[in-house]
Amino acid sequence: MSVPVRRRRLEMSTIGDIIVVSFVDKKILDEQNIQIIGEQLFDLVDKDGYRKMVLNFSNVEFISSAAWGKLLTLNRKIQVTRGRLVLCNLTREIYEVTEINKTNKWFLIVKSEDDALDAFSGRAIETTCPVHGCHSCVSSTAHLAFVAPDYHANWQQECPACNSTFWTTIKRLPGPEGTEGKVRRVTLPTYDGERINIFLENHWTGSSRWYGYRIEVAGRLDLLVSEVLLRACLSLPEPRRAILDFRTTTDLTAQGVDALGRMFPIEGESPLATILIDSNRASKLAQQVTALRVNSTAEEAIQALGHVSESSHSPIPVTVRAVHHGV
Repeated sequence: MSVPVRRRRLEMSTIGDIIVVSFVDKKILDEQNIQIIGEQLFDLVDKDGYRKMVLNFSNVEFISSAAWGKLLTLNRKIQVTRGRLVLCNLTREIYEVTEINKTNKWFLIVKSEDDALDAFSGRAIETTCPVHGCHSCVSSTAHLAFVAPDYHANWQQECPACNSTFWTTIKRLPGPEGTEGKVRRVTLPTYDGERINIFLENHWTGSSRWYGYRIEVAGRLDLLVSEVLLRACLSLPEPRRAILDFRTTTDLTAQGVDALGRMFPIEGESPLATILIDSNRASKLAQQVTALRVNSTAEEAIQALGHVSESSHSPIPVTVRAVHHGV
């Protein structure tokens, strides 16, 4: 009596403690093959002990929802071991399927196998601080994963000089000569548990979209915080334009409001800004600060700011340089 042969559906290679797995089948549809694929993948974790895995889809043209279910189970198994699963070389059609079935939220998906391997390698990098007047370079070790669909890498950094926290995005791996990074969010601490946040964001007003900077003062506004607010304003790309958001400001001191009234124009320049604050405090603040228009809704603040040029809503530029490459 003949015994059916269970042919391996996977091709594997190892790079250090990382296992790279490729699929033999171009179309992963057959229920029996999917079962075999699942068992062989699970064995790599449960029996062989791999915690770092790359799944290379370069040979795959179609994959069924049942197969995605196996991969979700695999991902959970690896997460339990505190490992990482990275998917790479998905066709545009397969990636669009992950967007439809929402599986892209559960996987780290990168462009190429090299990018997948880089996701496991800590890279020592230096980034110029985006805060005005701080000339420090921030050193960090980042796991740079160029994630789908735009294949940009994004990570958080903290500046030891000014204590700011910022999120940097790059399109390609930095070399020693450096590459341009883009910053869309910065947090500047003021008092314990209080901060100033810089956001580059979208906001829909009716059928139109507004894209620009909002600077939030979360906590009190006094003389010291007004100086930090000034640095935040000066950190924006020129010509500087922003909405100053005081809706989460707990205390508007007389010194802070007076400094706010003297803050514009800044260094001979006239950056346009509008104030956004809750309606209960809008009238009083409007009487105290005559240089800026005070608004009680985001829509009013956006309208008061008027047209924002492309350069005014571009990300804050920084330089990212590789110190050395981790292995």
